[in-house]
Amino acid sequence: MDLGTVVGLVLAFALIASAMMLGGGIAPFMDAQSALIVIGGTFSATMVCQKLPNVKATMALLMQAVFDKTSPMDELIPVIIHLAAKARKEGLVSLKGETIEDLFMARGVRLGVDVLNFGPFGGGGSGDVTIQFGGAGSTVNTFSRDRFDPGTLQSVSIGLDGVLSGQFSNGANINVAQLGLAVFPNLEGLVSIGNNRSIESDVSGQPLYGGPTTGNFG
Repeated sequence: MDLGTVVGLVLAFALIASAMMLGGGIAPFMDAQSALIVIGGTFSATMVCQKLPNVKATMALLMQAVFDKTSPMDELIPVIIHLAAKARKEGLVSLKGETIEDLFMARGVRLGVDVLNFGPFGGGGSGDVTIQFGGAGSTVNTFSRDRFDPGTLQSVSIGLDGVLSGQFSNGANINVAQLGLAVFPNLEGLVSIGNNRSIESDVSGQPLYGGPTTGNFG
């Protein structure tokens, strides 16, 4: 639980109680009929204006105000550096076996690993692609494939189906990766955690992964 949240709640209730005592005691402020109208009426109006999944998701939002589940940046930075170094040396797929405590980062890495489809793409042959991560002036990417001499990557294009195609200097045009999408049974049940990020909840359901233009994916 965040210390600032605890201090804020205690201070707020203390100030309210102090104001009541200065006004002649707490008893004049206690009225069952008014409580039913205000609290019950607010809840009922919320039920009328919002869908039921949104109302249920409110509890998850209230819990976020009390319990801070975000990981400190000084703990995340070494993890990011480690993952980046391993991906550079061994490839992104090598991160599949990594144990990542931060939920948001773990899902991001999992999505990145799952959508990589290196290897043959419908035409036979090895289709192996080697990508070089280097500093300024580094040369690009050689590959080997049946029927083609070694070549260098000239350009990359993304199709409507989310497939990344590489155009090489030897005339080869090879699909090297597939962008992935995730959808939820109830998008309105996702819980915002700030910075345009959301996480799943009991209301949103489990994510379903797929590629563009397949099934119910856009």
